[in-house]
Amino acid sequence: MASAGNAASSSSTFKFLITTDNHLGFQERDSRRGNDSFTTFEECLRAARVEHDVDAILLGGDLFHDNKPSLGCFARTTSLLRTYVLGDKPIAFSLLSDPKRNFPTHPVPLANFQDPNINVAIPIFMIHGNHDDPVGGTSSIDILAANGLVNYFGQVFSLDDIVVEPILLKKGHTYVALYGLGNVRDERLHRCFRMKKLRFVHPKPVKGRLWFKILLLHQNRGVRGGSGEKNGIFENMLAGFGLDLVIWGNEHEQQMVPTPSEGFDVIQPGSTILTSLSGQECNPKQYGVLEVREGSYRLTPFPLRSVRPVVRRTVELWRENPTGRTLDAVEDFLRRVIEEMIEEAEEQISRIPDDVLAFHPSIKFPLMRLSVDFTDPESTNFPQPNINRFGQQYMDVVVNPGDLLRPLKPKPVIRRLPSAPGGDGTMVVPVPLVNTSDIRTKVAEVFNANARDACSLLSEPEVSAAVYAFAEKGERDAIDERINELLNKCQKSVWKAMGRGDAEGILMPDSIYTEVIRYKQDMNKRYAEATRAADASEQGQKGQLQESHGKADRAQTGFGRTDFMIVDAFDEGGVPLGAPAASASLTLNAADCTVQGVCEEEEDDALPETGLERGTLSALIASAVKQDQETTAGPALHAVAASRNGGGKRHRDEVEVIDDDEVVDKPHSVQPSVKKGVRRKAASGAAAPAPKPTRGKRGKQAAASLIPTPTLQLTHELVPEELASQRPATKQGMPQGALNFLSKWAGQS
Repeated sequence: MASAGNAASSSSTFKFLITTDNHLGFQERDSRRGNDSFTTFEECLRAARVEHDVDAILLGGDLFHDNKPSLGCFARTTSLLRTYVLGDKPIAFSLLSDPKRNFPTHPVPLANFQDPNINVAIPIFMIHGNHDDPVGGTSSIDILAANGLVNYFGQVFSLDDIVVEPILLKKGHTYVALYGLGNVRDERLHRCFRMKKLRFVHPKPVKGRLWFKILLLHQNRGVRGGSGEKNGIFENMLAGFGLDLVIWGNEHEQQMVPTPSEGFDVIQPGSTILTSLSGQECNPKQYGVLEVREGSYRLTPFPLRSVRPVVRRTVELWRENPTGRTLDAVEDFLRRVIEEMIEEAEEQISRIPDDVLAFHPSIKFPLMRLSVDFTDPESTNFPQPNINRFGQQYMDVVVNPGDLLRPLKPKPVIRRLPSAPGGDGTMVVPVPLVNTSDIRTKVAEVFNANARDACSLLSEPEVSAAVYAFAEKGERDAIDERINELLNKCQKSVWKAMGRGDAEGILMPDSIYTEVIRYKQDMNKRYAEATRAADASEQGQKGQLQESHGKADRAQTGFGRTDFMIVDAFDEGGVPLGAPAASASLTLNAADCTVQGVCEEEEDDALPETGLERGTLSALIASAVKQDQETTAGPALHAVAASRNGGGKRHRDEVEVIDDDEVVDKPHSVQPSVKKGVRRKAASGAAAPAPKPTRGKRGKQAAASLIPTPTLQLTHELVPEELASQRPATKQGMPQGALNFLSKWAGQS
């Protein structure tokens, strides 16, 4: 009986391995430390697959260290995921939500374990962090998701209204709602919380079904010292959203013990690799196994054995070695301290299992950091040895000899105004607020502030553009490539200019300097002209777009755009998640070419000979057709169209929880698709969208192709007798009113 009870409980127990901030590719060019991130990540994958046999892995962001990882880093990551993620192990849980809404960037609208072409043994659900966030709408994680190796969710497409929808998972009698919120600039997300522009969608309560709600988050936890009050997310900001557990990424300090907060618990797994030797990050690295059964959970931390040993120490010379005032005395004292640190590191290495040493042999070289305070508050500072030369003595002992020794910077004393209003001690120079909307603004301010010491050879706008590409787009070689290009062009220009003049001028430094300045000024001038031309072209395109689609924007819909209604509750009797909201007002106003519902977008191709834009000619033809039908059919046609509109009420878009174990009786309702709606309106008398003209043909043929021809539309409604006997006169498939209108317009033009 006990074994049967244990089997029943295990069949309803979710088991997740949680990890975050793996930073794959960190120090990958280092011959000793290049494998550290991959070795530790492989240990996590092996623990999930072999040691603990978990159902899935929850990864809280920063899988990669760089926004654009190198090809070698990407190849090793893909190889590891294929080795441990793919397999014949059956999936013990089911997905109840719509994968189209959960994974909108997947090329196949499915979770990877639902794809019949891939055998997935351990699914990975992950969000992006601040190191691997999407650049230009695409992240490096998108490539992994496209290969079916991970399930990427939690993207934020608009900061105007952030809607976080859950991934609904079921295993036995346990239901888990997994939320994900990828990294957003802390200031922007803080503003969204303050302005209440963030909402969580919750499953509709069902009797006997208790949802355990988990959130994967990757933000600054609170505000660090020296940062603004908005450079982080506080725990109380998540109160009231109905969460049970928050897995907090981005913080490298390991806090695996759950911390109770306002209605939920917080787990901070920390990083799996040391990216710095700060005191908070040097604590033992761990991963956790999270077990969830119905409404309760249990977290078990496990230490990572493949993490490199680390030893840190801080000394103050004026306290511990006050008499050694010479350089040799200081170096001798520092050597004695480092020898003690090496003994401590050897003790840690002796505790590493043999299998780990065989798997990761370079782990025997520890990370060491000796922070030294060379200042003396009562006398002159102590002499400081050469850091690189001092560290080279321990190349065969430590893995980081270059930064083994680190001088402590003296703490800055902040001057305060004694007569500050309110006596709050305001700083003399206020700290400027960083404009996160565009880094180019900050770069321009730096160059403008140092105008007197501006570059003599390099073009400031070109350098600022390279800095922007490096900082915002993650192009690591943008600055070097741009500077080398500018230098080569300047050398060629100076050589040609000096060759055209006196040969002796080449040997005159003043002449060369004058030519360099002239060339740089020409470069700045050309850059400014190109920028103004690009801005003018962009403004012109925006103006044309706003003029042609202004009314459509006021109608809150656009060409080729489908409106989705987001509700705050799941309803099992609704339509499938991801279906467009049905609307009975799918009409096209032919007089002003304004879309009042949803219609298909077509390119605004210009006609070759007439010069008319497509939208203008379509509007003229549609207006003529409408006038002809109004005069021919009379008010009866409007009555039929009004009856088919049905009052224009909008159906509510609801979300369905797809559960194979239950049979839900749904009301018989048909959601009309967008194309069907357009056909019905065309049958009721509205002008149908004109077909796209063929490129390369004569203008008359293109114009003729835009003429709407009557088509037979099937309907279940009876046609009134007064309409059946009235048919508009046509000529070669075109309404006569349209021909008269076009002939009059051609005579006027």
